[in-house]
Amino acid sequence: MLSRRDLNLAHTDTSLNSVNKTGLFIFVFIFVLSMTSAPVQSETIESEAIIVEFDGSLHKIAQEVIEIYPALKTELETTFEWPLNFKPKVILTIARENFQHLSRNPPVVAYALPHKTLIVIDYSKMRTEPLMFRATLKHELTHLFLHDRIRMGNLPKWLDEGLAQWVSGGISEILMGGKGAELAQANLRGNLIPLRSLALSFPKEESGRLLAYAEAKSIVEYIKSHFGLNGIRAILEALKDNKNIDTAIQMGLSLSMDALEARWQADLSKKITWIAYFGNNLVLILFSFGALLTIYGFIRLLIQKKRYREKEEEEELLRQMFEGYDRKSPDSEE
Repeated sequence: MLSRRDLNLAHTDTSLNSVNKTGLFIFVFIFVLSMTSAPVQSETIESEAIIVEFDGSLHKIAQEVIEIYPALKTELETTFEWPLNFKPKVILTIARENFQHLSRNPPVVAYALPHKTLIVIDYSKMRTEPLMFRATLKHELTHLFLHDRIRMGNLPKWLDEGLAQWVSGGISEILMGGKGAELAQANLRGNLIPLRSLALSFPKEESGRLLAYAEAKSIVEYIKSHFGLNGIRAILEALKDNKNIDTAIQMGLSLSMDALEARWQADLSKKITWIAYFGNNLVLILFSFGALLTIYGFIRLLIQKKRYREKEEEEELLRQMFEGYDRKSPDSEE
């Protein structure tokens, strides 16, 4: 029979085993957590013209940045006829959560900090689109390029973003969640955002932000189309000389900013009217076209059936004629 002392020792041993198991579990949990949450090791490579800091797995992409940067630099210098005299730093990351925390804007895939000549790109969103990566890098480099020459307060955001999109072939720095119809819809409804409201910042809500980017790109394309590249250069040159945007547009294009905006909107309405008509009535147009094809096919079927019936009647008539001729002909002599 077990004594009270033996029972106490057994209870103590069981408790120690439980504590040991719990401690082991906590140790393993903390170890796994530390391994999964450990910061990604970063590396740096540098050329005479650019610095690239990157997550360890992106060494090949970082090397690509080093290789393509001279061409991007030359393209920008040729477009704006300004020399690029600074040495930018590019940070490439695949840590999406950390990137979102820094950018404070979930849809953003890249951003530029002109005062630090710094570009940060979330490469996790570009693994399957290498062409988008080059365009995004050029987009952000354009921001650094413009702000290196123009004081922050003189360059309105709509012009800054519009030029960056135009130069990079229409690529923006956000994940475009819309269908690309924001500009047409806003124009038809008379809900375009005034350019003066887009001078300092863009709307935070998605629909307004997408429309702002679309307007910025469209107005720059209008200036390029109607006033040429020299018109854009003239505006930027005036901004570089510390003129405000109204004065810069007046000097560069010989019309006021309000007049420019009115002409752009009028031109936009001409282009969008027919596009919007076909877009809004696409179902009806397709249905009508399908109905016409059905009627055409039915008529062809009727004609073919009529021709087939006439051919059968003609063959039957000929058969009867030959049968009648055979009956009337005299028997041949033996």
